[in-house]
Amino acid sequence: MKLLTPRETEVLRLITEGSSNPDVAGRLHVSDETVKTHVSRVLAKLGLRDRTQAVVTAYESELVVPRAGGGLRGTQGSRWPSAPGNSPRTSGSASTLPRNTSANANRSAAPAEGNAHP
Repeated sequence: MKLLTPRETEVLRLITEGSSNPDVAGRLHVSDETVKTHVSRVLAKLGLRDRTQAVVTAYESELVVPRAGGGLRGTQGSRWPSAPGNSPRTSGSASTLPRNTSANANRSAAPAEGNAHP
């Protein structure tokens, strides 16, 4: 992240909030073209393909960190509601595995009588 200018870092933080280019432009008082340039430079400097990879990289490098209440440290907050399991994955953590809910368990159940295939 040291490769990024302060403005590029700010744009990346806004991207992690889910802001579109017009949203970022409005918040930073710049044109959409300027935002596109900043986003392109962020992707190029970090060797990334798209905005999704940029968001993942921002979390992995701890440029932004989820906090209780759904906001992001180092930003003006998040547009996304807080939800259990919305934090970045930690390798090997059991909390990242899908839960065996009754809906999931029923998917693998044998078909009911009359619905069986011959």
